[in-house]
Amino acid sequence: MAGFAVAMTAVLSWRIPAGTGTLGADLSVVALRTGELTVSTSAPFLVAGGMRPGSAATGSIDVHNDSGSDLRVAVAAQSSSSDLDDLLWLEVDAAGEDLFRGPLSDLLEGTEKGFEIGPGNTMTLGVRGWLPTSVDGGFEGRSVDLALVMTPRAVTGS
Repeated sequence: MAGFAVAMTAVLSWRIPAGTGTLGADLSVVALRTGELTVSTSAPFLVAGGMRPGSAATGSIDVHNDSGSDLRVAVAAQSSSSDLDDLLWLEVDAAGEDLFRGPLSDLLEGTEKGFEIGPGNTMTLGVRGWLPTSVDGGFEGRSVDLALVMTPRAVTGS
């Protein structure tokens, strides 16, 4: 009897907890390093699971200018899937200055606005991702891995 009780306790403790019955969307964001720019981590800096309309996730990463020049840096996204392109919205800022706000599909084309970073300086890049409350479906069980691609260009006259 004691063995049966131990076995039942073990089986019950290993059960997967009941969920809500509806899957959310999963988001993961990494930043890619370039020759002139390094990032504080190569791991995802924003990870969100089970996102639903109205939920948001934020993350940030430090970007360091390893070059000897002032750089203007544009940001674009590369996506592992197009499933959430028109549903997922993103905000990107550099040290609090807004660079982008809109659907993922627009960030795939890159930011019109960039940020400037001097030689040897570090800038914090922030990202916020969310599903607007107006989204009524199509996100369930979807997953997207984003890579932020930074394109640096030397600032003219420096």
